[in-house]
Amino acid sequence: MDEVVVFRLGSTEWALPASSVHHILAHRPMTRLPEPPPLVCGLVAWRARVLPVIALGERLDCVDPPVERCTLLVTEVGEELVALAVDEVLHLAESAAQPLNLEQMLHE
Repeated sequence: MDEVVVFRLGSTEWALPASSVHHILAHRPMTRLPEPPPLVCGLVAWRARVLPVIALGERLDCVDPPVERCTLLVTEVGEELVALAVDEVLHLAESAAQPLNLEQMLHE
């Protein structure tokens, strides 16, 4: 079984493969964009990089967390690092369940 990072978005729990999560960040200041691309709610600095912050709520039929209080999961989509805005990270678990396929979801 593979390990997954279980997180909450709205009232629903989701999981990502632990191997794809580079870091979990407590909230940090985010730069808002005037006309962001779909799903991008801002930009955040991490380890001398600027990452887009992705809000998945609409795609997952959930309510996105307030950007002032969200936790950020730094992960890869394709070859690009992004930060996912989530309500909270719950735990690391072993799971045989199918985790979220972010690359497919973000390119739909």
